[in-house]
Amino acid sequence: DDPDWRLAVRRTLVEALLERLATDARLGLDAAARSIGVAYEKRTIFFALAPIGTPDAASSSVTSTDLDIAPTMLARAVDLTAGPASPADMAEQLYQLWYDRAQAFIEGDWAPYPLYEVRRRHNGRQRFARGPIQEFAAAQVSLAEAMAYVVAANRPSQADQIRALMDTLARERRIYDEALQAQHIFSQLHVTEATILRLWLIMLGESSEIET
Repeated sequence: DDPDWRLAVRRTLVEALLERLATDARLGLDAAARSIGVAYEKRTIFFALAPIGTPDAASSSVTSTDLDIAPTMLARAVDLTAGPASPADMAEQLYQLWYDRAQAFIEGDWAPYPLYEVRRRHNGRQRFARGPIQEFAAAQVSLAEAMAYVVAANRPSQADQIRALMDTLARERRIYDEALQAQHIFSQLHVTEATILRLWLIMLGESSEIET
């Protein structure tokens, strides 16, 4: 006989619906995070087991063609029982692999920037990153920078194209930073991933023109 029973029932239903929506959203984000983590883990395994690029004939920057991968990192990459890695952790490991590879080259005119700048910027991004999404974004763009260095060393004839590609990435990321809206970090992730894909195409001797 409570005159407010309709209101109470409506409130209960709304609360249940909101809780369900929140749960579904979390599950969706968790699934997306797992997919990204697995994708980056596969890249780490590929990097560990396959040679990365064959230098141009014009390249004299190579000091070593072998990559000494830390045994624990390779073991983590191929251990299928280790459980899902976070996207940020896998992006960080992949960045470190590319950075280690970059150190095998003597810097030349082909370099899009000094290698120490890659490390300096990476350390700065890590300090300011807050939460798993920002941590992944920080590692992802550092990965792109380290990768660009290695690709330019292997493809010095494409150095200007690689430099322009990285300048474009930096400019687009600044535009999204200035927007100061949370959703724009996903736009940053998108443009950075597209840049990584273009770098792979250059490394493989293909056209870097892709639709994004």
